[in-house]
Amino acid sequence: MIQRNRLRGTAIVFVGVILSSLNLRAAVTSLSDIFNSVASSVHGFDISMIGTLPLISFAIFGLLAPLLARRFGYEISLLISMIFVTLGLGLRILAPTFIGFATSTIVALAGMAFGNTLLPPLFKKYFPDHIGMVTAIYAVLLAVSAGTPSIISSDTVNTLGWRFSLGIWAIVGLVAALPWLMQTVLNRQEVTVKISDKTRNSSHPHYQMKMTISIALLFGVGGMLPMYTMINWLPSYLATVGFSGHNIGTMMFLYNILGIGHSIIVPLVIGRMKHPYYLIVLAVFLQTLTFIGFWLVPGLSWAWVVIAAPGLLTVPAAFQLFNLRSKTAGGAAFLSSIAQFVGYMLATLGPLVFGWLKDWTGNYNFSFAFMILISLLTLTFGFTATLPGYVEDSQSKER
Repeated sequence: MIQRNRLRGTAIVFVGVILSSLNLRAAVTSLSDIFNSVASSVHGFDISMIGTLPLISFAIFGLLAPLLARRFGYEISLLISMIFVTLGLGLRILAPTFIGFATSTIVALAGMAFGNTLLPPLFKKYFPDHIGMVTAIYAVLLAVSAGTPSIISSDTVNTLGWRFSLGIWAIVGLVAALPWLMQTVLNRQEVTVKISDKTRNSSHPHYQMKMTISIALLFGVGGMLPMYTMINWLPSYLATVGFSGHNIGTMMFLYNILGIGHSIIVPLVIGRMKHPYYLIVLAVFLQTLTFIGFWLVPGLSWAWVVIAAPGLLTVPAAFQLFNLRSKTAGGAAFLSSIAQFVGYMLATLGPLVFGWLKDWTGNYNFSFAFMILISLLTLTFGFTATLPGYVEDSQSKER
């Protein structure tokens, strides 16, 4: 009977992982293509401000996620996560003013930030022998959750209105909450007492900060910063070198969709590699090549886009390192929270620095030189991040 409940619980959690992963970007991408429709109905709507909320919210609330898990356990915390998503997405379509709209959006983003941070360490608890496979599924579904809402929103806004286009994702969030509710009820004693007591009794663990910072910088400098900088600036740059709007849209689609390949492969192979640092070297080579290419040979931008996408293999690599470099779910949660805080904060700075250098010099030369330097710095962080060891190892080993 105990074994049957355990298997049933694992199956429920797997469904929860799939449904939750599909909800971790909806508040952002469902809105991005219909700003003008929303602005016409919401008094004082500020596109610039609403555009900065996701990265800041993911950073701050992601840092708080381990505290939530320590208090309630991962299952209840993920239930709270999806409830926040549901409430935030549901309430913001009712807001007549931008203050209410932004506040509701922050609630939804808080829920998504909790999910961003807590799902990877959950894999260690429920799928210890299949972490790579589950991480690959998670990474792919993140890509799906980033692309699907924008397509549906843009297709339905003119026929059903923006409130339907945005509000439909509240229902998806509610559905994603159900597996975590079922798991909480199925194992209510273990979830609410055993896990909570265990985390409280080790409320002051000592983690290796050198490893933690290296993985965080790998995720931020090697992944989030270049990705969000290119998402923000590549369309504008391609327009200045003569590409049409249709071609730019197709290039950006390729840039995003080709990431699915390395999202599947990297989590499956990095744990089996004797020298995983080679993956980081490959990523830096691809990133550096593409930035030089965009800068000096923009006429071949179709090729650079195709090469640029796998250059972001540092992102799924970091996701997998959260588990590979930790012995416990708590250690993985710590790595995940710090890395995502650093990553998303750097993601806000990358486009600003890139744009400032462009405005200061009047061209993109220093902007692309900045990106090349960032890529080369990843070699240092990546080397330390991929060294053998665990974040829970005694701090004496750092010296």
